[in-house]
Amino acid sequence: MTHHDFTSQDSPASLARPGLTRATGLARRALTRPFLQLSWAIAALLLLAAFVPGRITVNDPLFGELDRLLPPVGDHLFGTDNFGRDLFARVVFGAQETVKAVIIAVLVGLLLGSTLGLVAGWYGGLADDAIMQLVDVLLSVPTLMIALAIIAVLGFGTVNLAIAVGIGSVASFARVMRGEILRRRAADWIEASAFCAVASGADRAPAQCLRSHRGSGHDRGRLVDPFDFGAQLSGFWRARPGTRMGPADRHGARLPRHGLVGRDHSGAGSGNQRNRAQHHRGSIAERGAE
Repeated sequence: MTHHDFTSQDSPASLARPGLTRATGLARRALTRPFLQLSWAIAALLLLAAFVPGRITVNDPLFGELDRLLPPVGDHLFGTDNFGRDLFARVVFGAQETVKAVIIAVLVGLLLGSTLGLVAGWYGGLADDAIMQLVDVLLSVPTLMIALAIIAVLGFGTVNLAIAVGIGSVASFARVMRGEILRRRAADWIEASAFCAVASGADRAPAQCLRSHRGSGHDRGRLVDPFDFGAQLSGFWRARPGTRMGPADRHGARLPRHGLVGRDHSGAGSGNQRNRAQHHRGSIAERGAE
Protein backbone atom coordinates (compact mmCIF):
# COMPACT_ATOMS: atom_id res chain seq x y z
CA MET A 1 0.00 0.00 0.00
CA THR A 2 1.44 3.34 -1.04
CA HIS A 3 1.54 6.47 1.07
CA HIS A 4 -1.16 8.03 -1.10
CA ASP A 5 -3.50 5.07 -0.56
CA PHE A 6 -2.94 5.15 3.18
CA THR A 7 -3.64 8.84 3.55
CA SER A 8 -6.69 8.71 1.29
CA GLN A 9 -8.24 5.84 3.27
CA ASP A 10 -7.37 7.05 6.76
CA SER A 11 -7.92 10.78 6.41
CA PRO A 12 -10.48 12.41 8.72
CA ALA A 13 -12.66 13.21 5.71
CA SER A 14 -12.83 9.56 4.70
CA LEU A 15 -13.61 8.50 8.26
CA ALA A 16 -16.42 11.06 8.48
CA ARG A 17 -17.87 10.21 5.08
CA PRO A 18 -20.13 7.31 6.30
CA GLY A 19 -21.67 9.60 8.91
CA LEU A 20 -22.32 12.28 6.31
CA THR A 21 -23.80 9.72 3.96
CA ARG A 22 -26.08 8.40 6.70
CA ALA A 23 -27.22 11.94 7.57
CA THR A 24 -27.89 12.65 3.90
CA GLY A 25 -29.97 9.47 3.63
CA LEU A 26 -32.04 10.42 6.69
CA ALA A 27 -32.63 13.90 5.29
CA ARG A 28 -33.70 12.45 1.93
CA ARG A 29 -36.15 10.05 3.59
CA ALA A 30 -37.55 12.89 5.69
CA LEU A 31 -38.25 14.89 2.54
CA THR A 32 -39.92 12.02 0.69
CA ARG A 33 -42.15 10.62 3.47
CA PRO A 34 -45.15 12.81 4.36
CA PHE A 35 -45.92 11.00 7.62
CA LEU A 36 -42.35 11.51 8.79
CA GLN A 37 -42.63 15.20 7.95
CA LEU A 38 -45.86 15.37 9.97
CA SER A 39 -44.13 13.71 12.94
CA TRP A 40 -41.26 16.20 12.82
CA ALA A 41 -43.74 19.08 12.57
CA ILE A 42 -45.64 17.90 15.66
CA ALA A 43 -42.38 17.45 17.57
CA ALA A 44 -41.28 20.96 16.55
CA LEU A 45 -44.59 22.41 17.76
CA LEU A 46 -44.24 20.61 21.10
CA LEU A 47 -40.71 21.94 21.57
CA LEU A 48 -41.85 25.42 20.56
CA ALA A 49 -44.68 25.25 23.07
CA ALA A 50 -42.31 23.99 25.75
CA PHE A 51 -39.63 26.67 25.43
CA VAL A 52 -41.34 29.70 23.83
CA PRO A 53 -45.10 29.35 24.42
CA GLY A 54 -45.62 33.07 23.91
CA ARG A 55 -44.90 32.59 20.20
CA ILE A 56 -47.95 30.36 19.79
CA THR A 57 -50.62 32.23 21.76
CA VAL A 58 -50.96 35.73 23.18
CA ASN A 59 -53.72 34.92 25.67
CA ASP A 60 -52.99 34.74 29.38
CA PRO A 61 -53.51 31.25 30.83
CA LEU A 62 -54.14 32.54 34.38
CA PHE A 63 -56.44 35.53 34.05
CA GLY A 64 -59.88 35.09 32.54
CA GLU A 65 -62.40 37.34 30.87
CA LEU A 66 -66.09 37.87 31.34
CA ASP A 67 -66.90 35.44 28.54
CA ARG A 68 -67.17 32.11 30.30
CA LEU A 69 -67.74 28.66 28.82
CA LEU A 70 -67.37 29.86 25.27
CA PRO A 71 -67.21 27.33 22.41
CA PRO A 72 -64.16 27.28 20.15
CA VAL A 73 -64.04 30.61 18.31
CA GLY A 74 -61.42 32.67 16.48
CA ASP A 75 -59.70 34.21 19.52
CA HIS A 76 -60.17 31.11 21.68
CA LEU A 77 -59.33 27.99 19.67
CA PHE A 78 -60.37 25.62 22.47
CA GLY A 79 -62.96 27.91 24.05
CA THR A 80 -62.91 29.13 27.66
CA ASP A 81 -63.51 27.52 31.04
CA ASN A 82 -65.94 28.54 33.77
CA PHE A 83 -63.53 31.31 34.87
CA GLY A 84 -63.19 32.75 31.38
CA ARG A 85 -59.61 31.52 30.91
CA ASP A 86 -58.48 30.51 27.44
CA LEU A 87 -58.15 26.73 27.28
CA PHE A 88 -55.71 26.74 24.36
CA ALA A 89 -53.35 29.05 26.26
CA ARG A 90 -53.55 26.81 29.31
CA VAL A 91 -52.74 23.74 27.20
CA VAL A 92 -49.76 25.47 25.55
CA PHE A 93 -48.29 26.84 28.77
CA GLY A 94 -49.03 23.56 30.56
CA ALA A 95 -47.05 21.68 27.91
CA GLN A 96 -43.98 23.66 28.99
CA GLU A 97 -43.88 22.02 32.41
CA THR A 98 -44.93 18.64 31.04
CA VAL A 99 -42.21 18.45 28.39
CA LYS A 100 -39.53 19.58 30.84
CA ALA A 101 -40.63 16.95 33.36
CA VAL A 102 -40.61 14.24 30.67
CA ILE A 103 -37.11 15.21 29.51
CA ILE A 104 -35.76 15.14 33.07
CA ALA A 105 -37.41 11.78 33.82
CA VAL A 106 -36.10 10.16 30.64
CA LEU A 107 -32.57 11.49 31.18
CA VAL A 108 -32.46 10.28 34.79
CA GLY A 109 -33.76 6.82 33.93
CA LEU A 110 -31.62 6.51 30.80
CA LEU A 111 -28.35 7.62 32.38
CA LEU A 112 -28.66 5.65 35.62
CA GLY A 113 -30.23 2.54 34.10
CA SER A 114 -27.93 2.43 31.09
CA THR A 115 -24.86 2.84 33.29
CA LEU A 116 -25.92 -0.02 35.56
CA GLY A 117 -26.79 -2.26 32.62
CA LEU A 118 -23.54 -1.37 30.89
CA VAL A 119 -21.45 -2.31 33.93
CA ALA A 120 -23.41 -5.52 34.50
CA GLY A 121 -23.20 -6.66 30.89
CA TRP A 122 -19.58 -5.68 30.28
CA TYR A 123 -17.87 -6.83 33.49
CA GLY A 124 -20.18 -9.69 34.50
CA GLY A 125 -19.35 -11.79 37.55
CA LEU A 126 -20.02 -10.27 40.95
CA ALA A 127 -20.94 -6.87 39.53
CA ASP A 128 -23.53 -8.46 37.25
CA ASP A 129 -25.03 -10.50 40.09
CA ALA A 130 -25.26 -7.53 42.47
CA ILE A 131 -26.74 -5.15 39.90
CA MET A 132 -29.28 -7.65 38.60
CA GLN A 133 -30.36 -8.50 42.16
CA LEU A 134 -31.02 -4.79 42.69
CA VAL A 135 -32.90 -4.63 39.40
CA ASP A 136 -35.06 -7.62 40.39
CA VAL A 137 -35.92 -5.90 43.67
CA LEU A 138 -36.89 -2.70 41.86
CA LEU A 139 -39.01 -4.64 39.37
CA SER A 140 -40.82 -6.46 42.18
CA VAL A 141 -42.04 -3.15 43.62
CA PRO A 142 -44.65 -1.13 41.68
CA THR A 143 -43.15 1.92 40.00
CA LEU A 144 -45.82 4.17 41.52
CA MET A 145 -44.83 3.08 45.03
CA ILE A 146 -41.17 3.83 44.32
CA ALA A 147 -42.07 7.26 42.94
CA LEU A 148 -44.26 8.08 45.95
CA ALA A 149 -41.51 7.04 48.36
CA ILE A 150 -38.95 9.22 46.58
CA ILE A 151 -41.35 12.19 46.52
CA ALA A 152 -41.90 11.74 50.26
CA VAL A 153 -38.13 12.09 50.76
CA LEU A 154 -37.38 14.86 48.23
CA GLY A 155 -40.59 16.85 48.60
CA PHE A 156 -43.18 18.03 46.11
CA GLY A 157 -42.42 19.83 42.87
CA THR A 158 -42.18 19.24 39.15
CA VAL A 159 -38.45 18.48 39.18
CA ASN A 160 -38.74 16.11 42.15
CA LEU A 161 -41.65 14.33 40.47
CA ALA A 162 -39.61 13.91 37.28
CA ILE A 163 -36.64 12.56 39.25
CA ALA A 164 -38.91 10.09 41.06
CA VAL A 165 -40.40 8.83 37.80
CA GLY A 166 -36.91 8.53 36.28
CA ILE A 167 -35.58 6.51 39.22
CA GLY A 168 -38.65 4.28 39.01
CA SER A 169 -37.77 3.42 35.40
CA VAL A 170 -34.09 2.67 36.08
CA ALA A 171 -34.69 -1.08 36.34
CA SER A 172 -36.25 -1.32 32.88
CA PHE A 173 -33.44 0.64 31.25
CA ALA A 174 -30.81 -1.44 33.05
CA ARG A 175 -32.29 -4.77 31.96
CA VAL A 176 -32.62 -3.69 28.32
CA MET A 177 -29.09 -2.26 28.26
CA ARG A 178 -27.59 -5.41 29.78
CA GLY A 179 -29.30 -7.60 27.19
CA GLU A 180 -28.09 -5.33 24.39
CA ILE A 181 -24.49 -5.41 25.66
CA LEU A 182 -24.52 -9.21 25.91
CA ARG A 183 -25.89 -9.45 22.37
CA ARG A 184 -23.27 -7.09 21.02
CA ARG A 185 -20.41 -8.88 22.75
CA ALA A 186 -21.38 -12.13 21.05
CA ALA A 187 -21.46 -10.57 17.56
CA ASP A 188 -19.04 -11.87 14.94
CA TRP A 189 -17.61 -8.48 14.09
CA ILE A 190 -16.77 -7.85 17.76
CA GLU A 191 -14.78 -11.09 17.99
CA ALA A 192 -13.06 -10.40 14.67
CA SER A 193 -12.11 -6.87 15.72
CA ALA A 194 -10.76 -8.11 19.06
CA PHE A 195 -8.74 -10.78 17.22
CA CYS A 196 -7.29 -8.12 14.93
CA ALA A 197 -6.32 -5.98 17.92
CA VAL A 198 -4.51 -8.95 19.49
CA ALA A 199 -2.89 -9.93 16.19
CA SER A 200 -1.59 -6.40 15.66
CA GLY A 201 -0.03 -6.29 19.12
CA ALA A 202 -2.93 -4.46 20.84
CA ASP A 203 -1.10 -1.18 20.34
CA ARG A 204 -4.30 0.83 20.50
CA ALA A 205 -6.65 1.22 23.42
CA PRO A 206 -10.37 0.41 23.02
CA ALA A 207 -11.27 4.09 23.24
CA GLN A 208 -8.83 4.91 20.42
CA CYS A 209 -10.30 2.12 18.28
CA LEU A 210 -13.76 3.50 19.01
CA ARG A 211 -12.80 6.99 17.85
CA SER A 212 -11.22 5.60 14.69
CA HIS A 213 -14.08 3.29 13.68
CA ARG A 214 -17.21 4.95 15.02
CA GLY A 215 -18.42 5.67 11.50
CA SER A 216 -18.76 2.09 10.32
CA GLY A 217 -21.54 1.58 7.83
CA HIS A 218 -22.99 -1.75 8.96
CA ASP A 219 -25.09 -0.28 11.80
CA ARG A 220 -28.17 0.80 9.87
CA GLY A 221 -30.64 0.53 12.75
CA ARG A 222 -29.19 3.38 14.77
CA LEU A 223 -32.31 5.49 14.40
CA VAL A 224 -34.59 2.83 15.88
CA ASP A 225 -32.05 1.33 18.27
CA PRO A 226 -31.51 3.85 21.09
CA PHE A 227 -29.12 1.59 22.96
CA ASP A 228 -26.33 1.45 20.38
CA PHE A 229 -24.44 4.12 22.27
CA GLY A 230 -24.06 1.66 25.16
CA ALA A 231 -21.98 -0.59 22.95
CA GLN A 232 -19.84 2.38 21.94
CA LEU A 233 -19.29 3.52 25.54
CA SER A 234 -18.20 0.04 26.55
CA GLY A 235 -15.13 0.33 24.32
CA PHE A 236 -16.12 -2.15 21.65
CA TRP A 237 -13.77 -2.34 18.73
CA ARG A 238 -15.54 -1.27 15.55
CA ALA A 239 -14.76 -2.05 11.93
CA ARG A 240 -13.10 0.56 9.74
CA PRO A 241 -15.52 2.44 7.43
CA GLY A 242 -15.82 0.64 4.13
CA THR A 243 -15.32 -2.88 5.54
CA ARG A 244 -18.07 -5.43 6.07
CA MET A 245 -17.85 -8.08 8.72
CA GLY A 246 -20.06 -10.74 10.21
CA PRO A 247 -22.92 -12.69 8.63
CA ALA A 248 -23.52 -10.03 5.94
CA ASP A 249 -20.13 -10.83 4.37
CA ARG A 250 -20.61 -14.20 2.67
CA HIS A 251 -17.24 -14.10 0.96
CA GLY A 252 -14.03 -15.03 2.69
CA ALA A 253 -12.51 -12.49 5.06
CA ARG A 254 -8.79 -11.90 5.15
CA LEU A 255 -6.32 -10.16 7.45
CA PRO A 256 -4.87 -7.13 5.61
CA ARG A 257 -1.52 -5.62 6.40
CA HIS A 258 -3.02 -2.81 8.46
CA GLY A 259 -4.59 -5.32 10.89
CA LEU A 260 -8.29 -5.10 10.13
CA VAL A 261 -10.59 -7.82 8.91
CA GLY A 262 -12.45 -6.94 5.74
CA ARG A 263 -13.39 -8.09 2.31
CA ASP A 264 -10.89 -8.58 -0.44
CA HIS A 265 -11.38 -5.46 -2.57
CA SER A 266 -8.99 -6.60 -5.28
CA GLY A 267 -11.91 -7.58 -7.54
CA ALA A 268 -10.95 -11.26 -7.73
CA GLY A 269 -14.13 -12.35 -5.99
CA SER A 270 -16.36 -10.43 -8.39
CA GLY A 271 -14.40 -11.78 -11.39
CA ASN A 272 -14.86 -15.34 -10.20
CA GLN A 273 -18.57 -14.71 -9.77
CA ARG A 274 -18.86 -13.41 -13.31
CA ASN A 275 -16.97 -16.43 -14.67
CA ARG A 276 -19.24 -18.84 -12.80
CA ALA A 277 -22.33 -17.00 -14.03
CA GLN A 278 -21.13 -17.11 -17.64
CA HIS A 279 -20.31 -20.82 -17.32
CA HIS A 280 -23.76 -21.48 -15.87
CA ARG A 281 -25.49 -19.62 -18.68
CA GLY A 282 -23.40 -21.52 -21.26
CA SER A 283 -24.40 -24.85 -19.72
CA ILE A 284 -28.07 -23.90 -19.87
CA ALA A 285 -27.75 -22.86 -23.52
CA GLU A 286 -26.04 -26.17 -24.41
CA ARG A 287 -28.77 -28.21 -22.72
CA GLY A 288 -31.42 -26.18 -24.53
CA ALA A 289 -29.74 -26.81 -27.91
CA GLU A 290 -29.62 -30.56 -27.26
